[in-house]
Amino acid sequence: MDLGKMKTEWSSSVAGVYKSLLDWNIENCRRQKGSRGLAEFLEKFVRKTEKVDLIIREGAGSECYVALIHLLGYPPVIAATPFPNFEVPGYWIGNYDNPSYVPYSLTSYTDQMSLLQRLHNAYIGFYFKFMRSFYYLNQIDELSKEIFGDGVPHVKSLDDHVVLAFVNHHPVLDYPRPTVPAFIPVPGLQLKPPKKLPQDIQSFLDGAKDGAIIFTFGSSLLTASISPAYRTMFFQVFSQLKQRVIWKWEMEHPADKPDNVMLAKWLPQADILGHNNTIAFISHCGQAGTQEAIYHAVPVLAIPFLLDQSIMAAKLIAKGVAIELNYEELTVDSVKSALDTLTTPTHGYKERMQKLSKLFRDTPEQSSDKIIFWTNYILNHGGKHLTPASKQLSGIQYYIIDVAACVVLTPIALVYLTRAMVWLVRRQAKS
Repeated sequence: MDLGKMKTEWSSSVAGVYKSLLDWNIENCRRQKGSRGLAEFLEKFVRKTEKVDLIIREGAGSECYVALIHLLGYPPVIAATPFPNFEVPGYWIGNYDNPSYVPYSLTSYTDQMSLLQRLHNAYIGFYFKFMRSFYYLNQIDELSKEIFGDGVPHVKSLDDHVVLAFVNHHPVLDYPRPTVPAFIPVPGLQLKPPKKLPQDIQSFLDGAKDGAIIFTFGSSLLTASISPAYRTMFFQVFSQLKQRVIWKWEMEHPADKPDNVMLAKWLPQADILGHNNTIAFISHCGQAGTQEAIYHAVPVLAIPFLLDQSIMAAKLIAKGVAIELNYEELTVDSVKSALDTLTTPTHGYKERMQKLSKLFRDTPEQSSDKIIFWTNYILNHGGKHLTPASKQLSGIQYYIIDVAACVVLTPIALVYLTRAMVWLVRRQAKS
């Protein structure tokens, strides 16, 4: 895997990325059409079940299976998504974002956008809605009928059969925005106080008197994805640091590994971030890792590659708790300079992250408790009363384009009508 090429492809065009994701979901649905597991599920459960009490559906890419709503008797449906700004769950519950200050999910804009950024943001929103409605859902419907039979309703009529959405959203990180009652923020479900570490890691971090740095690109980007030249470059940087570095490394350990570096195939990331000596996090800025860094107040050296990673990096930078470097432009000097800046107290990164962490942690109710309460609430009462009338409005009505048209066109029509009447009166007077 060429990480530089991957970053270029995923960052070249936001509209192109949306199209690629829709195509990926279509292909994924096509592949699962012949799945033995799906066939067994349909035969052993769906065909023998007349009704269920509740369906919880994933908030992204689950359209292939919305026919189950029809086959299982139209129970209440709850959507759940780990992505804080993904628009689709909002569509389902009538929670439409204002593009003037709410950036779309795959842009790296903040809530302070220039005119050109707002113009582009509005275009991306229109493009995604159009492509999803007229390109994506129609193709998914064809595949759905192949899986579930011609008797199921069109995917479009089932797609928004959602009464509540659990969203991994926190205003401290994800920008404040208005939400409807059916929008339930449940940020950081994975966040917990740090547990005791494996003995070798615990000893390594306990001995880091000048601090420790954790380096991992998560579970999906392995060390082998990093070019040999870059692996050597990182070792050169780490050998010049007074801090210790623990690196998620799945390959054989090289002979030239610096003494202050520990390599491990698996890292308990959150627990390491929670160690008192951990002072910086080299990360691709995935959603979970970003929230863990905030929770444990560890500044971030962001090296994002795709999807939400650049967005997460932009949010951290806007808060003054991270430095971003472009993967294709990494050098010994740029990486060392960034790490020195992050770990030097006078630059304020740690202090700002500690303040952000306090805001993130200070909540009257845990996310897990909210999920339990609202799931039981929907089971007991349903949720149609939580959905605003905006869900039934067309785009022209919701954005009051029809009202604006009346305001603009009525005076124009009156002017032309008056001129026509004056012209008629003058003509009659002459005759």
